[in-house]
Amino acid sequence: MSHSFPHRGRHTMATNLVLKGVDLMLARQITRHKPEKPFGRYSKRALEVEAERQFYEAFGGD
Repeated sequence: MSHSFPHRGRHTMATNLVLKGVDLMLARQITRHKPEKPFGRYSKRALEVEAERQFYEAFGGD
C-alpha cells in the first residue's frame, strides 16, 4: 500500500514538530489532527528518537 504525498507530508510535519519540542496539542492543531490517536501514530517516531537521544545523553556513547 502506497501512501499519498499529503499523508507523508503530514506525518513528517508532526514528527518534526514533536522533535522540536512543540506542545503536542499545538502540533495537533498545526497538522489539523482532531483525534489524538492518529496524531500519536504520526508522532511516535519523534518520541522514539528523543528517548534515544536522552538515553545517550544520560549514559554517554554514540
